[in-house]
Amino acid sequence: MKVKLSIFFFLLFFSSFSQNDSLPEIPEWMGNSCEKGEELAIRDYKLGVYKIFNFGLPVMSEIEWDYSDFYKEYLMDNYNIQSKHLGCVMYETAVCYSNKMKDLIENKNGDDYFEKINKEAKVLYNSYIQGKIDREFVFKFADTMPEFVGGKDSLLSFLRKNIKYPKTIGSYKGTVYCQFIIEKDGSISNIEIIKGLEENFDNESIRVIQLMPNWNPGIHLGKAVSCKMVLPIKYK
Repeated sequence: MKVKLSIFFFLLFFSSFSQNDSLPEIPEWMGNSCEKGEELAIRDYKLGVYKIFNFGLPVMSEIEWDYSDFYKEYLMDNYNIQSKHLGCVMYETAVCYSNKMKDLIENKNGDDYFEKINKEAKVLYNSYIQGKIDREFVFKFADTMPEFVGGKDSLLSFLRKNIKYPKTIGSYKGTVYCQFIIEKDGSISNIEIIKGLEENFDNESIRVIQLMPNWNPGIHLGKAVSCKMVLPIKYK
């Protein structure tokens, strides 16, 4: 009886779904036909629809990711070219579509067309970043991130020397995550706890950070900039 009821409800649900909804449409380029991919590219090119696909898992720094997003927007806004990342699965149809589309675009505009666009975008991107520097923008990442004088080992040594395990009722262990800004002169400002452990431990973390000497500031486009940092302090 339970099996029959389960089948009945499944059929009822499927019937309702098929009447009110439609299955997600499978993109044309999700296939294994190179010939079809090239035909689709020719069709879209004639319609003025330009798409370029990228595959794989690119290993890039945060700055490179930021520029990549800027470049995609620049391509679309100024040249009506959509750049899409399709992940690690390489569909033959999509690969051939993208290669054919690039050939069609370069045959019309020159072999160095995308290289020229990239240079244009890079100049504008650097100008955009320079504007942020001029406005005293606080960066989340930079060409060279701020560093405690002497490096990581010196930072750990400073923490071990200066942290005092708070007197509390009960035993605590865990990590306090502190966020602060390293200003362009290396000084520390805007200290706050973004994930605490217990009030006494949070206060101790802030106290120790306030004792720190100036850091080596972050450098971006050859200039010292203010950067936001997150420092985990472990208590055992």
